[in-house]
Amino acid sequence: MQLNRVTRLPAAFILVTCLTSIAITANPSKLTTIDVPGAITTEALGINSKGDIVGHYNTGGSQTHGFLLSKGVYTTIDVPGAILTLASGINAQGDIVGIYDDSTFHIHAFLLSNGTFTTIDVPGAIFTDAFGITATGDIVGTYFDGTVHGFLLSNGVFTKIDSAGSNNVTARGINSQGDIVGIYADAATGRGFLLSKGVFTTIDVPGKTMTALGINDEGDIVGQQYDPSAHPYLLSKGVLTTIEIPGGFANVTAFGINSKGDIVGSYSGGLHGFLLSK
Repeated sequence: MQLNRVTRLPAAFILVTCLTSIAITANPSKLTTIDVPGAITTEALGINSKGDIVGHYNTGGSQTHGFLLSKGVYTTIDVPGAILTLASGINAQGDIVGIYDDSTFHIHAFLLSNGTFTTIDVPGAIFTDAFGITATGDIVGTYFDGTVHGFLLSNGVFTKIDSAGSNNVTARGINSQGDIVGIYADAATGRGFLLSKGVFTTIDVPGKTMTALGINDEGDIVGQQYDPSAHPYLLSKGVLTTIEIPGGFANVTAFGINSKGDIVGSYSGGLHGFLLSK
């Protein structure tokens, strides 16, 4: 898919530094480990309102595949001819976006809809990644053209997402209202952001490095915070909840949240995926 126009999204900037913060330990009865059978690593990256989950798994070496988990059944997702496929986002209709590496080691984004793969390449970009998709087909992701930018693809029009003072922006999630979350880097550290109605809000907690990776239609945001160990968080109605996964697992990340509040992610550095049910 060639994007036919490039625009720039203007944004005002707000810095959020004061958030009510609490910590909880996830209820073990609501925590489900996601391991693709036969895989040595599994990461769950996206979830839709029906509870369908997408992600990727590795069976050794460079054998990385995307997957769909729906009603307890795993389906492998491989872009034809690709040497690597990662599925990152899924909408209510079951349309899936992600990333693949072709035989020449070039990275492209893809859309899988009704069984058909469509390549998404930002014109002039060295690589393009897609991470999130709405019910109406709006897609967000990132591309590199010497500098890393976020993008929104809507009705065939590509909109660049940049932040002031940063040359490294990644758009990771989008909801049906068009609110976008992601990550940007400034001179000090990495930060999460929310872009809503043209207003760019930094998600920042003093003493922590924050990422914003997923957002649902209620405006709840999930991601990872480092302080210096890594913990997932949920930001809902101004309250930031740190989520502890039972078992003392390291390097836990929350990547996606659906409208029911179900959260997916990975722990132990991507060795296992998880579903935390509401």
